[in-house]
Formats: sequence, structure tokens, C-alpha cells
Amino acid sequence: MEEPYFTDPVITQLRDQLEAAQGALRTVGTYLEARDVAAATLAGHEQVRTSPLSTQVERAIADVGATLSATTPGEQQYGDHVARLLSRVMADIDRCKHGRHTADDCDGCPGGQSAGNPCLMTGQHIGYGMNREPLYVPLPADRYKPEAWRTWPGERHTRGDLTWGIDHTDPAAPPIAPKPQ
Repeated sequence: MEEPYFTDPVITQLRDQLEAAQGALRTVGTYLEARDVAAATLAGHEQVRTSPLSTQVERAIADVGATLSATTPGEQQYGDHVARLLSRVMADIDRCKHGRHTADDCDGCPGGQSAGNPCLMTGQHIGYGMNREPLYVPLPADRYKPEAWRTWPGERHTRGDLTWGIDHTDPAAPPIAPKPQ
């Protein structure tokens, strides 16, 4: 069972309401403190005694603060959740219109084998990264490698132990969209 997850706008709205309540409690706390000082002054006491209501308001302010701290989504926690959601999208991106992965058996595709996503041709230029580098659809076998999305798959690429892109000596190499200029 998947854990419940509040969307960012819901969390933001709830946190805004808690912060507003905390501000109101601080105002009440300031008023009660001034009232306690005035009562001590009128009674001629040198020491100010805090009323039970002031103590309860202070506890409520602390509780709201603790709740706000506990509900602050950490970057890693939020990032992990987004990464899980995006990994689901990426896992499905090569499916044909019948829901089957590329090369899986599919009764709806010609020949009984899934042709994959007809909108994503290997080598197709699909956009740009943050640093203006072009993004391409990699070979199906390389789609789990982030580096492969940043280089045209019509050429062989190597970084450390990682190799991706087309092997022109392989007779079963898929057709690749021409490299854009």
C-alpha cells in the first residue's frame, strides 16, 4: 500500500494556517504577559506571577512550532517522492498504445510484438536541458541511463564503465532519427 502524500499546495496551505494560528497565539501571549505585569504592579508585587492561561498559551505556541518543524518537508524526502513518481513515468514511456513495453508480446500490434511508443523514435530530439544541451530519445536498452538522454544515440559514447549509443556493427540495431543540426 502506498503511503499517503499531501501535494505541495495542500501542505503549503496547512502550514500557512498553522503559522497564522501561531501568530495569533503570540499576540494573545503578549497581551497576557502585559496583563500579568499590570496585575503584579497593581498588587504591589515585585515578582510577576505567570497566570495558568499564559502558561497554556506558551505551550500552544511551542506545540505549533514543533508541528511546523515536523511537517517541514525535507529536500531529500520531497526529492525522493518526486523521483519515484518520475521513475514510474519513465518506466512507461516506451509502451505502445496497448500498454506493452517495446519488444513485449502484444496482440494489438502487427506481428504480435509491441512496437513501443510511436511518438518516441530513437534518436528523436525531444528538448533541451537546463544547460542548453539537447535531449534525445536513447536506444531502448539505454533508457535507464541518464547520460544517454543527453547524447545522440547514433554515435557510440563511453564514460568510465558506462557505454551507450548505437553499435553500428550490430545488424539488429534499430533505425535512428537523423541528428538535428
